Amino acid sequence: MVKKVLKNIYTSLIYLFLYLPIILLIVFSFNDSKYKGSWEGFTLRWYKELLRDSSIMDAVYYTFMIAIIGSIIATILGTITAIAIDSMNKKYKNIYMNTVYLPVMSPDIVIGI
Repeated sequence: MVKKVLKNIYTSLIYLFLYLPIILLIVFSFNDSKYKGSWEGFTLRWYKELLRDSSIMDAVYYTFMIAIIGSIIATILGTITAIAIDSMNKKYKNIYMNTVYLPVMSPDIVIGI
């Protein structure tokens, strides 16, 4: 029982350590102060400034376009590859799958050595 409680506390501390900076960044993005050291009230001013900047909006547009195109290409290639792997001979399928897993296993092998 104590071990489980300690494990939960430890896990909670890890998540807090990982996500607290992100949460603080989000909260302080609504700060009315120009400097992030002190809270001076809630505002959407900085988001309005962000949306007015055409170079940032261009960057957002290209980011989404690249993400959408990349997702479509990855889905098509993944589907074609899955169909090809499914139709392979069992011997070649095993060879291919083991070769594909090699880059995933390499860090573990290196750490083990």
